[in-house]
Amino acid sequence: MRWGLSPLASTAAPVDAASTETMEADMKSSMHHSTAPKKSSAPGTPMTQSAASRIQSATARASGGGVPKGGFAARAQRAATKRGR
Repeated sequence: MRWGLSPLASTAAPVDAASTETMEADMKSSMHHSTAPKKSSAPGTPMTQSAASRIQSATARASGGGVPKGGFAARAQRAATKRGR
């Protein structure tokens, strides 16, 4: 048995090999996931101006009136504009 930090405790506790391997695999897996927006090539429901407006409005309400540049609301608006051309 190894001694290490338990993921649920702030103190050192015995950690068995299986849980250590699982934690290490989870950490490696999470490091390979990109936080960049994914480009979807699959057909889905098209973004409408109305939907983009609702998203922008909800974002503004949640953030005290501002809508962050490059955020989801901006991407939704861009998609709706491209679709309307």
